[in-house]
Amino acid sequence: MLRNLNITKKLLLMVIPLFIILIALLVTSSVVMLKISEDTNKALYSETYVSTALILNADRDFYQAAIALKELTISKNLNQETSDALKADYLENAQQTLERIQGAMDNIKNNKALYKSTAHATTGETLEQLEMKFKTEYDQWLNGFDID
Repeated sequence: MLRNLNITKKLLLMVIPLFIILIALLVTSSVVMLKISEDTNKALYSETYVSTALILNADRDFYQAAIALKELTISKNLNQETSDALKADYLENAQQTLERIQGAMDNIKNNKALYKSTAHATTGETLEQLEMKFKTEYDQWLNGFDID
């Protein structure tokens, strides 16, 4: 049967399978590259960048709460309006600190290996352990001062 085909058809029979294989390889590599791109975006943006931004903002909020608390506890001659403003600032920033840290942890919890298994280089604690430690120490700090 092949012997009866003209040269054009024989060449097409040789080339078409190569094109089909090439197209299959291109589709497969495109799918793999898309998956790698999605994984990289998740790891670098969703988990790292977003969580880092939340933690940095939480650090700023904690600092502002600590400054307000310091002024409340050290200053002797505060009028009621200034005292109330400092208390509100302290409570607002303390709450924002907790919310931002919780947001960062919620963002990371989807990656079980990062959250439960990866240990901090210095302390050897996982993010799960560090989160529990933060919550305990945060509660101690928040309840350690009587600002009323």
